[in-house]
Parts: sequence; C-alpha cells; structure tokens
Amino acid sequence: MNRFGVSDQEFIQQFLDHYLSKYGRWTPSMDGRYNYFDVSAAIDSLLMEQNIKRNRYAIRKKEVRREYTTATDLSAFAFCPASYSINKSFEIPKTSNEREIGLGNYFHDQLNLLKKIKDVGVQKIETEYDIEADVFVLDDSCLQEIYSSTLIFNGHSLDTRKIFLNHETNVACVPDYIFQDIKGNNFVVEEKYHFYRDPRKLTYDEKLNYIEPDDIGRQRVLDRKSQIFHINHIIQVLAYIKNIIDYKIDYGYLVYWYYDFKENDENRTVPYLHKVSKKKILFDEYHRKVYSRAVHSLDGFLTSGRLEMRLDKIQPKKCAGCSVTQYCGHKTKKYTELSIPYSTDYLSLDNVEFPEELKKER
Repeated sequence: MNRFGVSDQEFIQQFLDHYLSKYGRWTPSMDGRYNYFDVSAAIDSLLMEQNIKRNRYAIRKKEVRREYTTATDLSAFAFCPASYSINKSFEIPKTSNEREIGLGNYFHDQLNLLKKIKDVGVQKIETEYDIEADVFVLDDSCLQEIYSSTLIFNGHSLDTRKIFLNHETNVACVPDYIFQDIKGNNFVVEEKYHFYRDPRKLTYDEKLNYIEPDDIGRQRVLDRKSQIFHINHIIQVLAYIKNIIDYKIDYGYLVYWYYDFKENDENRTVPYLHKVSKKKILFDEYHRKVYSRAVHSLDGFLTSGRLEMRLDKIQPKKCAGCSVTQYCGHKTKKYTELSIPYSTDYLSLDNVEFPEELKKER
C-alpha cells in the first residue's frame, strides 16, 4: 500500500481487513482435516494493481461522451466521483466485482420478486450457481405490498425490457420493475444484493470451542444495518420517479437482499437469501433537493472536467470494495482535484525501500 502512495496506517489496516474479507476464502486443507483462510486471491489482486500502475500509460482510453445521463450514472457518481470517472475513462477488461455481478444476475433470474407473483419470461442467465438456493427460511413479509401489486414492467425480461428516455431532462432509465398497487398508483422497485454472513450460522470459535452462539445479538446487528439505505441507491430510485414519463410513477421501493453461502447435498457451495428489507421513497421536498444536488454536481463535473475531491469522504472499506480500486489513485488522499477523463498521472507509484527484515536469509 505504501508503494501505491497510501501512507495513513489506520487507513491501510482497515482497507486490508476489508480487502481480505472480500477476496479471502475458507479452504479445506489437502488432507481435509481442517480449513484455512486462503488470502492468495487478495495478494494476486494487489500485485495486479501494482502491474496496472507500472504500465499506466498503456491503459486503453474510452471517449467520454455526453449523451444521455442514466440513473445508474447518477448513482455511480454519488457513490464515488473518482470511481465514476475511472469507469467512464478506461477500458477495463475485468473489474473486481464480477463475482457479485454474476450473483446479482443469478438472484434476479432465480429468486426474484416475480417468483412470488407470476413468471413473465425472465431472461435466463447462465451462471455457475445452477442449484436452487434455500429460500424457505427467509422472512419476506415486509414485501407483501409489492407481492399484492400488478406487474406492468420487468426490466429483466427479454420481451418487455426497454429504455425509458426523457428527452427534456436527457436522463435514461431502466428500473428493475414497475408495479401498480391496489389503489392504482404506479411504483418502481430497485433491488440490491449484499453479502452478509447469516447470523444464524455458528462462527469458527463457536464450533471449535462449543461456545454458546450469540445468533440473537448478531441478528440485532443485521436488523439495524438493514435499515440503512445508501444515498446513491436512493438517488437512483429518485431518478426513475422523476424521469420516467411513459407511466406516472408515484413512488418507489428500494429493496435490499442479504445473502450468504452454504454447502448443499452435493457438497457444492450455493448462495441463498436470508434477510430482506425495503424503503419507500417519495419524491418529496427533501428528496427533490437531494436529487437536484446530485444532478447539478454531475453536470458541473462533466461540463468543466474538474471536481474538488473531499478527502474526508474517502473511506477505506468503500475503497476496498470498489470495483475499479486497482485503477484508482485517489485512495492515496494525495489529490484534491479529480478530472474527467481520469488522468493516468494519478496512478504513479512511490519508491519504497524494501524492508530489512525481508532481506534476511531464512
């Protein structure tokens, strides 16, 4: 991390902790007698970042075009302007969240809201997860209002999928779903999937040392966490409500699904859902201001090509989980200005002396 230009040791520790949890995997030993936490994928990813930055001038560039802004653009910019600029500027052959994208596609295909309503021709997506997950333990009673509504648009169907264009605002939208409730009001639904360890699972220590499980305490933590909805996702739903004109959209729901993995009867690791929460979003005065600020800030960035980065907003866990962190120089907190297109000068490496301890012969 010092080689990348990060000097804040607390930032490094938190970044690496989250990075290892993202890439690390519990793996059985060769003899099958125990499991160990394999971090080789995390090390490979960091070495890949070093290689990318060594060869930063060879990164293929994209033309930054100003056509339609998408609801996803607004969400991505609100998540992190640097990440947004990188995605718009570079041809990135492989992002670090491809596994999460595959899981999202799997869940949309196999375990989506429509399974509770009616199958309307959801697009079949081939994934490595071809075994049906266990959903019977999921309490989804909070979604009954959605289940009792009528589907009028499915963004994952080959038959009905379309892009909603608003020529007045130049914003393009493709929501997950549009429903009509029993009162005749139309609403959008946007689903997001988050990995979170099932609180009901025993920890390694609880299994090994026969410790009384604290599953109730863990469930309370998840219950609190599940009621926190990210502002970039809220802005995405607001963009749908504001800009879809083919239907009058009265409100929206943001739905968070939490998943974990388990071993099935064939000793295969498969994902399953264990928690769901929702937030109803109205385009009221407060959210109107939130949305307007986001649009104004993105428009200003695209027009000027420059933006002042707030260093206090750069968070180690967020950076570690970012899909383009290998191409980012702003996590170093060395740069207060951000450009679009993203400058490869941000990706310079620092000269770091090789640790004396590692020079010693073993």
